[in-house]
Amino acid sequence: MKLDFIKVHGSQNDFFILDERKSGLGEFSDAQKALLAQKLCDRSHLLGGADGILFVGNGNPGTIGKMRVFNSDGSEASMCGNGLRTVARYLLEENELGEAKIETMKADLLVKKK
Repeated sequence: MKLDFIKVHGSQNDFFILDERKSGLGEFSDAQKALLAQKLCDRSHLLGGADGILFVGNGNPGTIGKMRVFNSDGSEASMCGNGLRTVARYLLEENELGEAKIETMKADLLVKKK
C-alpha cells in the first residue's frame, strides 16, 4: 500500500498527518492504526519517527473534518492541542477558510487562522 503523508511540527511536537479521505486508511481497524503508529513513529525508522499520527477523516455535519490522534506507543489520545493546530491549518488551507469546526474525540472545536 502506498501512503501519502505530511510531516508537521507544532510547538516541539512532530506528527505525520495521514488523510483517510484520500487513502485506503479509512478501512483500517483501530488496532491496525495503532500498529502503524508504533512502526512509523519509531525514531529509528527511515522517516525519522514522530510523536504520533494524526488521522484526518470525514467529520460530523457542520465540521470540515475529524482528527484522531494515535501516539507513538499505539495508544489513542482523546485530544492533542499541538496536533489540532497542525490539522486545523491543513484543513483550513485545503478548504480555503479562515475558521471552521473540527471534530475531535471530545468535542467539535472551532479553529481560526491568525
